[in-house]
Amino acid sequence: MKEATGELNLTVIVVLLIAILSTFFFSFIWPNIKQGFKHNTRCDDAICVCPPEYMVEGKCTYTGTTVECYFKEDRNKKITCAWKG
Repeated sequence: MKEATGELNLTVIVVLLIAILSTFFFSFIWPNIKQGFKHNTRCDDAICVCPPEYMVEGKCTYTGTTVECYFKEDRNKKITCAWKG
């Protein structure tokens, strides 16, 4: 009977640890991941053009990592996305 009680206690501890880790993940980590997915999806829908000051003879010489983009349906709505060249 002592062995069964020990295994039950260990099972309860494992279940509690999983519950605590799940709560932490879905409260703190998942919202950041979800926000990243949303931002990347919005950048896929955006139109990114080479900044005018970097246009030289019809070619873009921009070497930065981010660029300001706009949406086709609303040119006033701007978003900063990774520059894909």
